[in-house]
Amino acid sequence: MPDEAHAPPPRGARYIVAALIAVLSYGGVVHVFQITTGGWPPYAWAPPWLAALVTGPYVRRAGRMRGRLF
Repeated sequence: MPDEAHAPPPRGARYIVAALIAVLSYGGVVHVFQITTGGWPPYAWAPPWLAALVTGPYVRRAGRMRGRLF
């Protein structure tokens, strides 16, 4: 018997979550692409501490993803 407490979410909620995942994934890919192809320094207009603060999470995330893929 199916457990009523663990019923699947409504179809509308699935569509909303799928749309959010698609938009956020696209934005993440675009940001990483811009950082990697933009040359050095990635944020020439920003002071070094701010550039490191903005770039750091992407570099760490890319390193973790690379470790999972290879």
